[in-house]
Amino acid sequence: MLQLSILNVAYVATMTQAGSDFNFCLSVLPGLIQNMLKEMDSVLGGRNSTLEQLGKRNGSITTIISSLFPPGWSNPEFGSWISSHKSFSTLLRNQLQQAFSIPEMAGLYNVLGDPIKLGIGLNESHRKKCETDPTLTSNCGLLIFLKSYATDEMKADSYNASGLKNHYRNRANITSDHLKVLLCPNQSACFKEPVFWIPILEYVTKHLMQLATWSALDSKHFQLVSTRTQKEFSLGYKINELRMLPLFPEGLFVKGILTSHRNENEARASASSFTLHTCSSASGKEFTLAGSNIY
Repeated sequence: MLQLSILNVAYVATMTQAGSDFNFCLSVLPGLIQNMLKEMDSVLGGRNSTLEQLGKRNGSITTIISSLFPPGWSNPEFGSWISSHKSFSTLLRNQLQQAFSIPEMAGLYNVLGDPIKLGIGLNESHRKKCETDPTLTSNCGLLIFLKSYATDEMKADSYNASGLKNHYRNRANITSDHLKVLLCPNQSACFKEPVFWIPILEYVTKHLMQLATWSALDSKHFQLVSTRTQKEFSLGYKINELRMLPLFPEGLFVKGILTSHRNENEARASASSFTLHTCSSASGKEFTLAGSNIY
């Protein structure tokens, strides 16, 4: 069947609506985490075994359930990822345990699999309030808190004046307290140490985002240039697997360039008119006229 490659205006419109390709890909992350945990439960025999695997500092599940992950991508588990990260090696040497605990992993992945707790399912007014000053409320979500903590810590380290240094250090401490509650709601032996806030931020926004980008864009062939059949481009198509909260919870529908009207007069009065050209023709001529005034 003949396929065409054209500029994907749906991609441009979707990324504009989402704010960026990063925001778009981030929106699919909670669903990916939920799916990964279910697959691991099935392979390993239950949720506790899954959480134990996520906390191990060596070995990875990617060889067993490779279909969920991009080619060549590894260490979806926080434990194995942080152990492979050279910049955090000193931090790990200071920790006595050989693996992260089940409560620690339960606290982390329960947040990663929840859009609200992750901070991407907030309504517009609340999101703006959180981004303005996340120290004022305790329910801004993981990513907003982590980014605020990192920013305030960096500012505190950059100032010599005790007043400004203490101001930003106090802000960072308030945000850190919010993170402890978020990642450790039952006050059990889970993440309470601020030393892990920066690694968790990098794990989510860099490492897991590679998985989200592959899942949302690359594996779905949803790119700036799209290759599909003439029928799909004309009538539209739906990408069921591409769910973006809260905009497209049931999948993304890409409108076709042709519309349907009851009669010719209605089409001429209200529809857009397109002139289509091919890139080449059987005669070898480029940009051959394929049709004009198509409604």
